[in-house]
Amino acid sequence: MRRVTVVTGWCLLAMVIGCSGSSTTDPIVVPGTLGPGKWGGPSVGLEITTTAATAHFDFCAEGTLSVPILLTPDGRFDVPGTYVRNIGPSIQAKSARYIGLWRPTLLTMTVILSDPLGPNESTVVGPFDMRPNEPGPPVKPCPIIY
Repeated sequence: MRRVTVVTGWCLLAMVIGCSGSSTTDPIVVPGTLGPGKWGGPSVGLEITTTAATAHFDFCAEGTLSVPILLTPDGRFDVPGTYVRNIGPSIQAKSARYIGLWRPTLLTMTVILSDPLGPNESTVVGPFDMRPNEPGPPVKPCPIIY
């Protein structure tokens, strides 16, 4: 009888140790849609509602994501929108795609423009890393260049 009790005790101990594994091996549960809420970093802030999102950048630019941000099972997104660089006498919105990767504590986003922008004729703005519940940089007035 004593031997059965000892064996049973060791089996229970092994089960408790086996079931109390580290949470680092738990799979990440990806929500189907990102938001509502705020994400921010040093260069960009993103405010998400249930139907759209707005981005403000620290270099006189802003953007609108025109549809909900749907996440793939691996946390990626690709959302159409617009991007406006608020410098100059002629400010025009450009079509853009906001692509990125969601993780519970980090959102990485890059803007892909439909037309080149700036002196280097770039079509890529970013990437930017943002944290949840952060406002991003303060909105500031932008110069008008003639």
